[in-house]
Amino acid sequence: PEEGEVPGELVQVESQDFVYEGYQYNKNSSLRELQELCRELGAKVTGSKEQLLKRASTRAHEKEKMSGLQESRENYEKYILPLARNRKERPEDEQEVAARNLTHLPFAAWCPHCVATRSREGPYRQSEKKQTSSANASKPTISFDFMFTATSTSEEPAAIAMVAVDNWTKYILVTPIKRKGGADSIRHAAEALTHMSTQLGYSSVCLKADSETACQAIKKAVQRMRGAMGMSTTLVDSHPYSSQSNGAAERSIQTARRQANTLMDELRHYSKLTLPHEHPLFAWGCRHAAWLLNRYHQSSVTGRTAWEVVAGHPYRGELVQVGSSVMAKRAKPQKKGDKIWNAGIFLGKTDGDLWLVYQEDGLHACRSVRPIGEVYNSEKINNIRVYPWQVKHSLLGARLIPQKNQDKPKTVVPIALPDGKVPEEEQAQEEGERQ
Repeated sequence: PEEGEVPGELVQVESQDFVYEGYQYNKNSSLRELQELCRELGAKVTGSKEQLLKRASTRAHEKEKMSGLQESRENYEKYILPLARNRKERPEDEQEVAARNLTHLPFAAWCPHCVATRSREGPYRQSEKKQTSSANASKPTISFDFMFTATSTSEEPAAIAMVAVDNWTKYILVTPIKRKGGADSIRHAAEALTHMSTQLGYSSVCLKADSETACQAIKKAVQRMRGAMGMSTTLVDSHPYSSQSNGAAERSIQTARRQANTLMDELRHYSKLTLPHEHPLFAWGCRHAAWLLNRYHQSSVTGRTAWEVVAGHPYRGELVQVGSSVMAKRAKPQKKGDKIWNAGIFLGKTDGDLWLVYQEDGLHACRSVRPIGEVYNSEKINNIRVYPWQVKHSLLGARLIPQKNQDKPKTVVPIALPDGKVPEEEQAQEEGERQ
């Protein structure tokens, strides 16, 4: 990017031909027209026609995106927020209750797990200025900090996770790590942030965190990784000894921790296990909490979920409770005579919407799952041995892993499957593939 530009578009603009306020702009537009448009959009007016067209195209797309976010926020406050506030009684439809309990979003006053872990002392609402300032920023900023969580049932050191949030889309990332420092933890956290920024489509981004050693090491590692891909990263330090200067990350830590605590409180209730904070499932629960927030939590700023802002549509995938027992279909059996469906514990979903299932021989990313009669198997939960930081972040998106109106999540219908038996629809699919 040229010096003085703000090149952080929300999506990569592939074509420089675009329409702005009813006028078509392309390579045939005159130099004066492009200069006037750049001046109106706040971009530099010097350079060739190609440079001016590229700047104007980027700024026009940014302005259109921010206008859509503002409209969504107004619709959310006008139509959706009043309904959410008035919903204080438990629905009579048990299927509606079960679907909502898959995510525990939004907060429900009738849900004992939500009240126990996320209820506030009194109403709190940010000022209009604070709510809209970050979303209207001209350049995307990803803020991050460390989350420490401990339980009273264990004397072990607190569980640690890096929590990051994007100020434009409100997309949240929770990456559990083994320790705050160390080369492996720094690299794992930096890979997660790099993947997040590229997934959001940012060719240029600000990365904001405290000035402590671990944060500085992560920021520099991200800058190197993105620089190797030809992308710009501006490093910003928050003010020392002031949590408010990195308030976006602090608020996201509270939101993610409360969501994770809600999931774990329900899991402890039904599994009859203590599940202290050093248990592997606690770390997977923190990661899954962010996954749920991105797809089912409607931001009060944008009026949409982070997934809807990024992907352009609500998330419509299937879901089961984290920690529940499932029969999972592996991407590819090792031998043709091996079972296709194997029992395991659901730990979350990948960015590519594959199911992360822990089985006897390790962690697998599976194409589909089927809940089984025994919803929670305490023995199998206690036998989980893999942590999120033991898996490369790039592998959580695609393959087998060695060692507006909010759509309701689709509940996978439980069925009883004997070992080795394949559902009829899956069997037909397999026969079609062999043919």
